Amino acid sequence: KASGNKIAIKFVKKRMTGIRLYCRRANEADFSLLAIQHKSPYNDTRKNATANQPEERQYKAIYFMNDDEVGQMSDIITVTV
Repeated sequence: KASGNKIAIKFVKKRMTGIRLYCRRANEADFSLLAIQHKSPYNDTRKNATANQPEERQYKAIYFMNDDEVGQMSDIITVTV
């Protein structure tokens, strides 16, 4: 959910330790680790790469238990901020 300059990524962690959240901005070729999150939501408050210009960001996540990734990577969501 985008609101102003903040994107809130909500998730349900079930019995897992948390999620690893990856992000790719429009000008980036690859996803990079954005956060290791234990509580929902994660708030992405980074400024856009170019001030006053809309920016498309893509996010995906995977559960982790202790230090091990569990399950499959989520679908990719796209948000313009």
